[in-house]
Amino acid sequence: MKARIYRSSQRELQCKIVDSGEIVTATAKGSILKKSSIVVGDYVQLEKVDVGTGFEYLIASIEPRESLIFRNFPRERKKKSIAANVDLIVVVVTVSKPDYKRGLLDRYLMRAFQWKVPTIVVFNKMDQYDPGKFDLEFESRRVAHLDVDTYEITAKDI
Repeated sequence: MKARIYRSSQRELQCKIVDSGEIVTATAKGSILKKSSIVVGDYVQLEKVDVGTGFEYLIASIEPRESLIFRNFPRERKKKSIAANVDLIVVVVTVSKPDYKRGLLDRYLMRAFQWKVPTIVVFNKMDQYDPGKFDLEFESRRVAHLDVDTYEITAKDI
């Protein structure tokens, strides 16, 4: 049966069965873990096994990933998978308190491009927007050519 990983803790993983929506705990077969890591968002095939006192779920295989969020460790020449099958990244940045940092946004956008995941940017705290300190139009145009949409929000003005 097909399931999606929702929470990971070593070999024990919480999965949501696609057909029923039931949340179950499953363990991964050792042979699966030797080949690759299982991360949140992965779709897997489960086997329901009778253990005499009840049933347990085993992860029999991992389905191909549509996208993968990972972290590089250049010194170790390794790549650590963090999440799979991500549909969208939402980057929320503030326009004040703390001040807007273009470099931080650029790092997230660069990683999203590297991961091949669509991204939107949300500018927060627009009630504190100061055109003298932050050029909203420029920032929106700057990321538009990357197919990144921008939105403005504030918690004070519903």
